Amino acid sequence: MSSPYPGAMPDLADSYYLDDSLLEQYRVKGHICLRQAAFVDEISAYRPHIIHAVQNYIGDRSVRPHRQLYMNVWEENEQVRRFVFARRFAKMAAELMGVSGVRLYLDQASFIEPGASITPWHRADAYMLELDPDRIITMWMPLVDVPEPEGPVSYITGSHLLEHSPSKNSLLEAKRAGLPEESCGPLRLGDAVFHSGRILHGAPGNNGVMMREMMTITYFAEDACIIDPEDKSGRAPHLRRLFSGIGPGQPAAGPLTPVLYSNKA
Repeated sequence: MSSPYPGAMPDLADSYYLDDSLLEQYRVKGHICLRQAAFVDEISAYRPHIIHAVQNYIGDRSVRPHRQLYMNVWEENEQVRRFVFARRFAKMAAELMGVSGVRLYLDQASFIEPGASITPWHRADAYMLELDPDRIITMWMPLVDVPEPEGPVSYITGSHLLEHSPSKNSLLEAKRAGLPEESCGPLRLGDAVFHSGRILHGAPGNNGVMMREMMTITYFAEDACIIDPEDKSGRAPHLRRLFSGIGPGQPAAGPLTPVLYSNKA
């Protein structure tokens, strides 16, 4: 598979304009689809490198072991690192969350085979360390067209605004509140869906005949600190792998969580 950029890769450093209506839509809904966040030729340049990294993946599966999910692929391949660290996407994430800048939490290449079953409703932050402030956002970007009407991900719109506690069933609370289910709909390669780490979301099964190829990048507010994780054993792998040597109350800053965008002087 050849790349249209045999030499220099597209730098993805320019800005994608987000007007106030888009920012408000994300604030209210907790998710938003932004068309052509990357151009077809840009994805065509990076996709072969992502596929190569997935096919040769030797990375750590301790955080989310799954044969179709590949975490922190940026550590495997320099060109994938350029994609994951793209200023354009990071700036979009910061503006949607209303923060000065963002750090990388993790990336995941999601290559879902035809016939794969659904991913149940869940909240991303249930699997991540608690941060203060708890501003977490994930970008889903297809590397191929996803023409199915329901698209690759669905949401319970507004569920990010509900009060959550470990003793509550988040899905039941959302249903009781009458919150609607909403799919992102069909996506073209280069479209981007952003969603809050607090929103309930799930993925339909892959009922198509092609591999569903996605890259996801999760960001958090650049000044966030770690909240005491001692009673969250399920999140311990994140503490060991992504935030090694960082204790409760300390800034969540380390070599695997670099600042990808900041508007600070």
